[in-house]
Amino acid sequence: MPSPLHDTLNELFRDRPSLAVELIRELDDVDLPEGLPVQLGDNNLNDRPSKDGGLK
Repeated sequence: MPSPLHDTLNELFRDRPSLAVELIRELDDVDLPEGLPVQLGDNNLNDRPSKDGGLK
């Protein structure tokens, strides 16, 4: 089961995908151009066992 921190971080980036670009610029000091297209990808890649049967 994902932790509350994991869920919170996922929600932050889902609500504001451009946050990833901002963090890369600020924390890693990477010079990225303005206006980069940012989109959410499919988040169905789950390799953890889950209550609904998941991987067997």
